[in-house]
Amino acid sequence: MSDGVRTMDVNEIMTYLPHRYPFLLVDRIVAVEPGKSIRGIKNVTINEPFFQGHFPAYPVMPGVLVIEALAQVAAILSHLTADSKPDSRSLIFFAVPRSSASSAASASSTRGHTSATRLRPRPS
Repeated sequence: MSDGVRTMDVNEIMTYLPHRYPFLLVDRIVAVEPGKSIRGIKNVTINEPFFQGHFPAYPVMPGVLVIEALAQVAAILSHLTADSKPDSRSLIFFAVPRSSASSAASASSTRGHTSATRLRPRPS
């Protein structure tokens, strides 16, 4: 950590997310400012199964997987902002406004257009 900006490796990421390979779509968090912003990385290679049919001559990561990766990174930001670790009762909804969903693959077009809401069930 330097200048108050936090980083995370995949082992720490897995303490915040229940996902595991192949559904864990975040390999590294390179910058976090709780309550403000987060930047994550998903490393992909041409050997990823989805590239085989999406589009063989022009491989593209499917948009739904890009949105899922954004949701996973937003969930980490939500937990860090709340200064909490997830538990079996944690649930986070993620939404991308319809106008920005079609351009979600572009990092510049997604800044400021995503939101996450952390929900906790009422105590019984």
